[in-house]
Amino acid sequence: MEAVNATGVLQAQIDGIDHVSVTPKIPGTMADWVASRDTADINPHPYTSVLKSICWAPEK
Repeated sequence: MEAVNATGVLQAQIDGIDHVSVTPKIPGTMADWVASRDTADINPHPYTSVLKSICWAPEK
């Protein structure tokens, strides 16, 4: 959570016993991020790239 909140563009918030929501700090940009889901692997939204850069473990 600290790493997400330190990005300056995303925020993480605990919203359940075992769940954390990640949202943009600018709420109006959430729809664009959601709409990019189908092309996230080939043309990721900048938020997806930021999130992957801080939490994706390298493949073995």
